[in-house]
Amino acid sequence: MKKLLLILLCLPMIGFGQDNIILKNGEEISAKVLRINTDNIEYKKLSNSQGPTYTVDKSDVFMIKYENGEKEVFSEKGSYEKNSGEYDVVLKKLTKRNNIVYIEGTDNGERTHATKYMQAWGYWQITEDINKADLVLRFMGRYNAAASWATKVQYINPTDRKVLKTTMEHHDVWGLDFNSKRGAIKKLINREIKSNFY
Repeated sequence: MKKLLLILLCLPMIGFGQDNIILKNGEEISAKVLRINTDNIEYKKLSNSQGPTYTVDKSDVFMIKYENGEKEVFSEKGSYEKNSGEYDVVLKKLTKRNNIVYIEGTDNGERTHATKYMQAWGYWQITEDINKADLVLRFMGRYNAAASWATKVQYINPTDRKVLKTTMEHHDVWGLDFNSKRGAIKKLINREIKSNFY
């Protein structure tokens, strides 16, 4: 009888999978994404599947993790003109030695590996609080067709969330200790980040 009652209580949740909407401020919304429009995303709160439909501006969303494991990262609308004086001044200011850097990643594994390598390098101070950051480094990785991890990084101004720079993508098949994610991140940091500040 107890098993039957438990099954009946869980029936409303069947068919209503959990998506996670991750905002740029770090907040995570457990939801069911209904529609992605030009300017916003419509969703139902997981805790109230029969309740109202909510919307969030796409410009406030960093990524959606879907129930099937797929991830969708939203690109920045705004970026600085690379040939403008503003670009040079802002990039130089935010990337100074000993500045405070917050690291974002496609998933926790990517963020953990990137944080470890950046801390070992010691050029910048790494923070867990985005509100204290002078610069945000967003690692954007994915598995490619060869089942190797490919990743690139964006330099982001935390004040206005504009992208200052996007690096080339690097990948790794075997990786460090057969971990292609860790290997690709280390290659990216050595070739695209460290090389610019020696």
